[in-house]
Amino acid sequence: MSGSPGQSGALNESQSDVWGQLFVKYLTGATDWVNWSEGPEGGIRNLNDPPLLTYSWPASPDAIYHYPDRFHSVGTYCGGADSGGVHINPTVVSKGAYLVAEGGSFNGCTIAGIGTDKLEQILYRVVTQYYSSSASFNSGYYNWIQAAADLYGADSPECLQTRRALQSVELDQPGYCSGLPARLPAALDPVGW
Repeated sequence: MSGSPGQSGALNESQSDVWGQLFVKYLTGATDWVNWSEGPEGGIRNLNDPPLLTYSWPASPDAIYHYPDRFHSVGTYCGGADSGGVHINPTVVSKGAYLVAEGGSFNGCTIAGIGTDKLEQILYRVVTQYYSSSASFNSGYYNWIQAAADLYGADSPECLQTRRALQSVELDQPGYCSGLPARLPAALDPVGW
């Protein structure tokens, strides 16, 4: 899926989901990181734990799939429907954004969150300065790191934790649809940190 047209749409969908949660926090002082959590099915997408929610296709309503939380997840959609998975695959990037803000342990990596205010600044810079209509998850990985470096410095804790969060969701790897095996996240390696 690396470089597929669906990735730019999924990046757009992800940033919409994240902006929505940042707006909820602005309005209420807190967010549960679940889009439309008050809805009849308990949410559309869970940015903290994407596989908790499922989706199905109208053509095969009995088949239930879990949203992916990393780029090598078997839940990553590789087909041509949904414009290449623009409404399914954004949860990979959204999980990374959640980890940037809140931190936590994921995929063998520990991330120290930098808070929603700094996430908002980084995301705004990524969207306004770096994303293009042909962006991929891999280019998005570098865009996020560059935006964090622009704002806080390349050696800053903010840039380091952004990198770790995005490596934990495997945005720096070819992805499940490439057919290449996943490697251990670079954030597991203590050398260079």
